[in-house]
Amino acid sequence: MRLFSPFRKTKYWVVFAVIVILFVAVYKVPTVRDIWHKFGINRMTYASSFGQDGYVKSATYFADEWPVNFWNSDTDTLHSDMKKIRSDGFDSIILVVPWREFQPTIDPVSYNEYAFNKLKMIMQVAAAEQLGVYLRIGYTWDFFNDSDDAIEKRFINVFWDEVTQNAWKQYVSELYNCVKKHDNFKGAFLTWEDFPLMGIVYGDEDLRKQYAEKLGYRIWLKDNCSLQDYNSKFFTNHKTYDDIFIPKSTEPSVKEYYRFSDHLQMSLLEQTQNIFPNISMEVRLDEDLIVYPDKKEEWFRHTQTYPCGKADYTAVMYGIPMGFVNNGEKVTAEQALKKTGEILYKLKTQNEGKPIYVEQFLFADNTPGFSHNAQVKENELSLYLQNVDDVLRLCSAGYGIWTYKNYRVNLIYNPGFYLSQQGWEGIGSPEYKRIADNGVCVLKAGSGLKQILPASRMYHFADETYISSCVFSMDVVDCHEKSSVAVTVGSVTKVVDFSAATRVEIQFPKQDNMDVQIKAVTGEFCIDNVRLFSYVQNGNLYDEFGHELKHAEDIRILNRKLSHNQKR
Repeated sequence: MRLFSPFRKTKYWVVFAVIVILFVAVYKVPTVRDIWHKFGINRMTYASSFGQDGYVKSATYFADEWPVNFWNSDTDTLHSDMKKIRSDGFDSIILVVPWREFQPTIDPVSYNEYAFNKLKMIMQVAAAEQLGVYLRIGYTWDFFNDSDDAIEKRFINVFWDEVTQNAWKQYVSELYNCVKKHDNFKGAFLTWEDFPLMGIVYGDEDLRKQYAEKLGYRIWLKDNCSLQDYNSKFFTNHKTYDDIFIPKSTEPSVKEYYRFSDHLQMSLLEQTQNIFPNISMEVRLDEDLIVYPDKKEEWFRHTQTYPCGKADYTAVMYGIPMGFVNNGEKVTAEQALKKTGEILYKLKTQNEGKPIYVEQFLFADNTPGFSHNAQVKENELSLYLQNVDDVLRLCSAGYGIWTYKNYRVNLIYNPGFYLSQQGWEGIGSPEYKRIADNGVCVLKAGSGLKQILPASRMYHFADETYISSCVFSMDVVDCHEKSSVAVTVGSVTKVVDFSAATRVEIQFPKQDNMDVQIKAVTGEFCIDNVRLFSYVQNGNLYDEFGHELKHAEDIRILNRKLSHNQKR
């Protein structure tokens, strides 16, 4: 009689396998996943609910404004906007949720009811068009009570100040309790861009000393790097850890600070996930150059952040310039497709196999000051968009468009009188009323409005290369007699005559003071959509008036292709 039958062999192999599994669990022996991860290979499939109904296709929604003043702008086009987004093949929208506008004060904590009500309304209208909703939470910029220009401090204090941390926890809790009631809520993410940790390396010595102490950088170094190793690796000669402060971007020791800042962001994310389940983070794909005294160069990749803690997907921004020299080059569609695949696949191999959501897919960008960045040749951009589906499907489970509709970089708070007079100073007796779903302001001869633009808004006029002039515009929506209006921007006043509904557009020079005053000289009329803007952000799909642009059909084709094969 044979000692082992095939059946008995099977039983022994099962027992042996169980013993191995227990041994691995107890003694932390590297698993296949660990080995693959070490060598940059990851073929594991991560169980995730992201994109479970198919490849996600999103459009970031700002209506007729931009992310900075969207929440205090009109909603009269909301229903038609959702229908249009759906008809273009998108299945979801992304809403950018600024921290301060939703939670104006942190000590004591307060909330803006109008912002939460608008969020609920948008989600309901989106649901009616079968659109899911994703949230970018914690956006830095808004114009609510922005005479204090220290909003960035809130976003760095959250890493060390208990009052700010408690306010943050209440903010994300309030948001989660609001959106979880809606069946079309799909997910949320933070982004490294909104927390200015990376910017400290460009600050002066006093700032870098200050935050080395506040953020606990020296304490972290003690736990993660011996002083001897630190001095040896980075060509320094520190006697104690107390001699160390956050390095400049040009110092090789900045490598340790990059590790530290990634650690802080992941700690914040994981704390937030305890309150807002499954919230992810837009990770930094850009690699940061480190140069040593011996001219050796190294690129630092923020791989520590790629798995996004306990989230079941990774969010990311991808732009064409990534991986190119960015010296004004115009690249072919073939070159761009290859680079897109390389960069996104590299992320895929290092994020523990989680689905990737390219929620900010920047295939073109006209932001002033960045004209040196690589761009796809204009005559090949359609070719790129119509063939990028294979790369996106291979390397991701969803994508989103940032600029679905072109937007003016408008410096006016409450531009359409959605909040009546809030943010405006009255001159004489202006009246605020609603026409259908649209707010307007009624001006009679001698009455007017004024809005003070704090220094913080002048960020958008800070550099001559950025903007040297601006455009004032407003819509006259009701006028039945000959009228005239005097518009003052800074110290310059211009008068415009009209006798019917029209759009007033006036160019003004850049000035140190850009306060806006609108005063009726003669007649009576209603005004709406007041804007003072430096340039128009172009997404190549729809212009600021809703007219279709050259690449709208390319995106519809891309969406159809991504819908035909829903496997990720």
